[in-house]
Amino acid sequence: VLKSLSLLLLLSLPVSAQEKEKKLDFPVKLWSDHYFLKSTATETQSQELLDFMEIVHKTYMALLKPKNKKAVESREFTLILHKDNKEYMDAGAPKGSGAYYNGKELVGYYDPSNMKPFFAHEGMHQFTDITSKNMDNFPMWFTEGIADCIGNSEVRKGKLYMCDKSGDIARMRLPLIQKAIKDRKAYSLRNLLRLNRRKFMSNAGLCYAQSWSFCHFLMTYPKQEDRGKQIPNGKYRKKLATYYELMRDGGISHDEAWKIAFKGLTLYELEARWKKYVQELDAGKFLGVQCAEIEVEESKKLGLEDGCSGIRINSVNPGSAAA
Repeated sequence: VLKSLSLLLLLSLPVSAQEKEKKLDFPVKLWSDHYFLKSTATETQSQELLDFMEIVHKTYMALLKPKNKKAVESREFTLILHKDNKEYMDAGAPKGSGAYYNGKELVGYYDPSNMKPFFAHEGMHQFTDITSKNMDNFPMWFTEGIADCIGNSEVRKGKLYMCDKSGDIARMRLPLIQKAIKDRKAYSLRNLLRLNRRKFMSNAGLCYAQSWSFCHFLMTYPKQEDRGKQIPNGKYRKKLATYYELMRDGGISHDEAWKIAFKGLTLYELEARWKKYVQELDAGKFLGVQCAEIEVEESKKLGLEDGCSGIRINSVNPGSAAA
């Protein structure tokens, strides 16, 4: 089960955690075009994360379109990878987190299943911090919801496709928000969009689920997903992009930015469409297997006909339907 993915800024991170990180010996140090990684995991595991984050970085750039593109491209982001959850927690990581951004470094631990969505999510906070006038200007529903959309992704042939309807995050969030809507316990959009950090985190489970589902809706509606595009081009995606760009530049409130970006669309009609959309969303059945599509070169070696592919099962979770 995925743990809560949360934005943890430097001010909320215990000083002891930062001091413990400094005292640790990180034998593996790797560099890529945009990242410097310090790690206690194996070099192979560390390289796996580094390669993944370079793929994600391309999506950050394409999605957020920073004004200072050249400066961002030349910027080096720092990653810290612990060998396992125990070392990560012993180093002072926030309880219940899978990764966190401390205002300077992105910190997490190696896990064959959860590492990539954790780092993609928190890396979105790291990237937004660097490319925005003031990241605190963004409301919680946006920072956490859009980061979940990045974390809820799939890599195919070296490219990241966001807003995967069957991703790990979708499977975690969807049942909760569907039940909340059915039980009439979901926030109205008017209230969700105005939640500050304290109120958001006081009901974190629901707030994360609703924020993810709303951002997924804005990105993909009327489709449930768009497997042909790395970044979905749903009906409201451009409106969301306009909202982001206005907030990124600062000097404007949420209400002002929303009125400009979503002009002519009432919250009442948007909420009705979102609720119907979420209730019909289907993440599929969870079999409990980790799979990867067979590449073209390998499919030829296996004797598959041209145009045919296959799925390789890399691991099976004990106790799952597939075990």
